[in-house]
Amino acid sequence: MKMAKFDFVECASKSYEYTWSHKEMIMRMSLLALAIKFVTFAFIITFNLEHNYLRQGLILLPAYFAEGWVVAQIVFMALNNEQDSGYKVPENNFKNAPRNMIASAIIYVLLKVAMSVAIGTPQAFISPEAAQKAQEMAEAQPSEPSSLMFLALCVGLFAAFWAFRYLWLYVPVILGFSVKDFLFKIRYPYCSIYMIATWLFIMIPAGIVMVIVSGLVGTIFVTGDGEISSVGTIIITCIQASFDYIIILMSSLAMAYGIASIFNKEDKNVSLF
Repeated sequence: MKMAKFDFVECASKSYEYTWSHKEMIMRMSLLALAIKFVTFAFIITFNLEHNYLRQGLILLPAYFAEGWVVAQIVFMALNNEQDSGYKVPENNFKNAPRNMIASAIIYVLLKVAMSVAIGTPQAFISPEAAQKAQEMAEAQPSEPSSLMFLALCVGLFAAFWAFRYLWLYVPVILGFSVKDFLFKIRYPYCSIYMIATWLFIMIPAGIVMVIVSGLVGTIFVTGDGEISSVGTIIITCIQASFDYIIILMSSLAMAYGIASIFNKEDKNVSLF
């Protein structure tokens, strides 16, 4: 069996095209998920939990469930109506569509919680006082990065690269494909390159727009001492939550096109070199 690869440019383009063509429907379907996301993000900001990732994961659970469910529905509708033979999913795969969407939402939540635990667990063993003291010492006596720090950075980057392909396990479930078969298809770490490229095609444009919009809103709500007011902070948080949701939705849709292509006898291949 050939290594799984797909045309990430075309998959990202199809995601943009579908999202724009069905923007009214997507907006209506996303209202509740966005409202829950706004409330949970505002709660995190209000109680200064921006850096407490373990508690964030717990607080954001309702948002994760709503987000995963809506994303599953939109991805299902997009691929169920796909006419391109290179991306068309077999009709038999959608016989148990409601069950698949529920399973996908659960997997999505578990992946999000796992990420929160992975990021927040090391932080939980470091007290705020120790972290503050270490930061003050680093600022007082700046030093060049050691070889150990460089090695740790390399290991971290490789681990992130290796694990990136597993962050999308919920997508093949929506399409009715076996997780076992999907894991076999993407067993080579090289497959992460295609998925990262797809994600970047979605994330970079949306991220740039988010930074610009947040910056403009921030200038409107600046107080006399140069700080952003609490109202401005909440509005900016809602903007960032909206763009975070858009990136997740469009990335999931682009990955769905890519995964459908992988299972469709690799009809849509592309070389990176």
